Amino acid sequence: MIKDWFPYKDTHTPVFMQLAEYLRRQIRLGTVKTGEKLPSERSLAQKLGISRNTVKTAIEQLIVEGLLITKPQSGTFVSSWKKAVPKTSVDWPKIFSMGRSVPAGHDEKGATPEGLLNISARRPGEQHSFLKRFLDEIPISKFDIKCLYADDAKSALGSHTLREAIAKHLKNYGISAKPEEILLLSSTNQTIKILAEAFLGAGVNFYYETSGYINLRGILASAMSNNIRLNMDDEGISVDRQKFQAMFNKKAVLHVQPSNQHPTGITMSESRRKEVAALFCGNRIPVIELDSMIDIWADSPPPPPIKSMDKNNSVIFVGNLAKATSEDISIAWVVADEYVVNNLAAIKTQQDKHLNTFVQMASELAFRTGFYYEYMDYFRKFLIDRRDAYNEIMHKHLSDIASWHPTRSSYYFWPEFVKEINTAALLKKCRGVTFYPGKYYDPDDTAHLSICTLSLPPEKFETAAAEVKKAAVSILKTKGGL
Repeated sequence: MIKDWFPYKDTHTPVFMQLAEYLRRQIRLGTVKTGEKLPSERSLAQKLGISRNTVKTAIEQLIVEGLLITKPQSGTFVSSWKKAVPKTSVDWPKIFSMGRSVPAGHDEKGATPEGLLNISARRPGEQHSFLKRFLDEIPISKFDIKCLYADDAKSALGSHTLREAIAKHLKNYGISAKPEEILLLSSTNQTIKILAEAFLGAGVNFYYETSGYINLRGILASAMSNNIRLNMDDEGISVDRQKFQAMFNKKAVLHVQPSNQHPTGITMSESRRKEVAALFCGNRIPVIELDSMIDIWADSPPPPPIKSMDKNNSVIFVGNLAKATSEDISIAWVVADEYVVNNLAAIKTQQDKHLNTFVQMASELAFRTGFYYEYMDYFRKFLIDRRDAYNEIMHKHLSDIASWHPTRSSYYFWPEFVKEINTAALLKKCRGVTFYPGKYYDPDDTAHLSICTLSLPPEKFETAAAEVKKAAVSILKTKGGL
């Protein structure tokens, strides 16, 4: 099973994560067959020259992901998660294993089996459908059908009229940008992949939040960069000036999600944003500011973006409409120096990634008519009501086993469970309910799980919360905690 793997020491990625990623690749590509038994943890540790605990942690991660299963008194086996590898004259699994692309693992929009209640993935309902309201309220006469055939919408940067509308929108947040400094893309995921291709590689120090964007780990696994997680507090990422200053002689990039950060819901304070701008922008270190939640504030707007404080064109600002429109309109934008935008557009063109023309037209119209702002007023109120309903349910079922910030975000909850409860183990105990445990975002996190207020209607969420409580009580009884 493991013929040529060895730990790569010249990296900040923990050894257990390296081993887990290697095994994950072998399983997904079919190199290791369904039903195949793994060697014992002891023999693997001896063969690889690493500790048994490191092997155990890597295997536990893959069990949580459903790639491995344990059978009492028999051992650990590859689960029957995937389809059989097609029989061809070419060994395609081996060919793919030579490449750099690695599956991300878990997608927050990934499919949930029918009947299973997922409390972490957003599942917006018809009552707040952006597109339905848009088509109901905007007369067809407002649509400029000629735009569907215009070369403008098919340019490398995307529709010029939409980029003008976005530039106008960003002025509300103190960001001054010309249309030529804006690149349109189809999604945040595509944007991050293009940015990773452009900036990340061997020898680059990539800084990102400890608990961060769920698809980022899969993207980073292919980038070969030194990936360095930054701790967070109630104000956002912790900034250690002395620590960073010593590393600025190397290639470095910072990725940060300052508003309504997923999954913690933390919004970075204005003073912390100024620290980040002074430290990173002041040293001309590129900053990728992912701010797709900037319009989805609850009780008060977030502080100005880091991009608005940037004096050196160091910040690459990434926004989108997907979160605000509950995935009805999937479009993202990058705001950066014109040189950066043109080079990213070239990568996009090489990948043959073209934007849907109708989506561009509808997005521009939503901004121009003011519908987007009217909808956001409604949507924010809807989310506050949903937050309050979830809070009440969580207090009823979970308050004695977990704690959380009740008003930090109207979109996410990030409850921390008592130390006796490992949320990865809790996931396996739950029946009919699934969620994303802290391990999906940070491999060292055993205490948290992610809850999205758009995952389920309140009545279904109460059913799910009751099941989580039941599973937690079962764990506590086993450990003598009750």
